[in-house]
Amino acid sequence: MRLLQYLLMPFSWLYAAIMMLRNRLYDRQVLKSISFDFPIIAVGNLSVGGTGKTPHIEYLIRLLSPHFNIATLSRGYRRKTHGFRLAGPEDNAETIGDEPLLLKLKYGNINVAVGEERALAIPQMIHEIPGLQAVLMDDAMQHRAIKAGLTIMLTECDKLFTRDFVLPAGTLREPRSAYHRADMIVVTKCPPNMSLADREKIKKEIAPKAGQLVLFSYLKYDVPYKLLNNPEKLSADKDLDVLLVCGIANPEPLKNYLEGQFRNVYLRDFPDHHYFSQDDLDSISRGLQNIEHPKKVIVTTEKDAVRFYRQKNWLLVSKLPIFVQPVSVEFFPESKQLFDTELLKYIHNASKHI
Repeated sequence: MRLLQYLLMPFSWLYAAIMMLRNRLYDRQVLKSISFDFPIIAVGNLSVGGTGKTPHIEYLIRLLSPHFNIATLSRGYRRKTHGFRLAGPEDNAETIGDEPLLLKLKYGNINVAVGEERALAIPQMIHEIPGLQAVLMDDAMQHRAIKAGLTIMLTECDKLFTRDFVLPAGTLREPRSAYHRADMIVVTKCPPNMSLADREKIKKEIAPKAGQLVLFSYLKYDVPYKLLNNPEKLSADKDLDVLLVCGIANPEPLKNYLEGQFRNVYLRDFPDHHYFSQDDLDSISRGLQNIEHPKKVIVTTEKDAVRFYRQKNWLLVSKLPIFVQPVSVEFFPESKQLFDTELLKYIHNASKHI
């Protein structure tokens, strides 16, 4: 353990004690959790960001939407509106948040809602969305005011919760023991070639409770496409330099991937969920100009791209070569079969009681 962690540990113990007391009050029903006779799937984590919640929500949408009328619900982090809001064609990242907007743009066949008070938002969704059959609740591991029918906890392969500490000495938002509340634990961002033996070793370290599934997923990167509805794609090119512009919690996996595809990759990172200002765009443009190699482009993530749209007119005039890197989640075969079967079975059985 590093010296700084030692110094911060007393504060972590205090924070952990507060969170344990809060959980105990919920467990003993001193603080009430609301249950709905309706399928609710909560996706979350114990740590602060970076586990891949959005790609896993997208996986659930692709899995469930062909069979059920589903909707997503999140807080709408860093949006400039308040209260419940059902996303419509007029919405943008400022009104509903970047992640909900990304889901709305990519999956227009589902309803996307935001609301800080999710116990109030779900009844509104049931009332306003005809024939709604299930809700995917994002970043909801600590949202104990609602008792979800199925809870999926994510933990990053290289940063397992079992090796982490509570804030501020580590990145956990509550003690490790909270993993017992999850029905499924998904170990995310695994190496695609990870062996079965290594996966079994991690499963043993997690020590799941009886009936608790431990599953494994990895990221799959598709071909980058040009921002602003241009059909141009970006193929791997060892004679091309890339300025990677990110406002996400952990850009390192993407940077590592791109380094295997292009000549050089230069990271220009911003805080998570950062809204790009005109000064930021000017700085990014200068950063591209400062790369001496003649063949060079900008690559960003899909979540960042929806925040770039705020400056659409400037981007059209500047003609910056910005490409968007899509990413999706894949499960290892044995995990995929279990995950898909359990999710479909849960929604099917729970829907019978609606």
